[in-house]
Amino acid sequence: MLKNLGSFLITAWLTIGLGTLVASEDDINKEELFKSIGQAFEAQVSIGQDTYSKKEIVEILSPYFTDSFIQKFMDENVVEYEGKYSVLGSDFAPNYIPYFSYSDLTRVSNAEEGLVVYENFSSAEDAPVAFLDHEEAIYLKNDEGTWKIDNVLYEFDSSSLDKHSENKTAANAEMESSNEVVHFKQSNHTLAYVFTKFFSLLSEWSKILAL
Repeated sequence: MLKNLGSFLITAWLTIGLGTLVASEDDINKEELFKSIGQAFEAQVSIGQDTYSKKEIVEILSPYFTDSFIQKFMDENVVEYEGKYSVLGSDFAPNYIPYFSYSDLTRVSNAEEGLVVYENFSSAEDAPVAFLDHEEAIYLKNDEGTWKIDNVLYEFDSSSLDKHSENKTAANAEMESSNEVVHFKQSNHTLAYVFTKFFSLLSEWSKILAL
């Protein structure tokens, strides 16, 4: 009976855990997501208000951005000043989160390896930097349960998401028709984390069942 209970608990954990991963892209709380993105933008701005060590800058950005994006930001935005580091003020600096309105105009959609948040910006000729109608976006990846910004695009075409949506619909239909094939939309890093936890749990149960 103990063996059956152990098998049941492991199976339930794996099913629920992976099920949560698959559904997480569709069940995003937009209010919480937008709040996190706003905090990420504030973190970027704060770096230009003082000087820091490189380690301190990484610590400021790491709750909101992936490691690869932080490295890109360090390379392209951060400058040395009197032995420490900061960013220079500019009307247009790369890698900064767009000025989203965080309203119904700000859209959230599934992307190839995570989420994309985007918005259309109307033309503005009297702004410091004039621009035509266009869309801007950020891509986010799931890093062990936390959505982190992985890329910023100032030229984005939301029509490119239609193809992804069609592919996702087809994948869902295939998944529903087969109990043997499951398609995951999460990053390899996230899945590796889950399976590591699973096999760790499996090992512990093996020890218990062996008693």
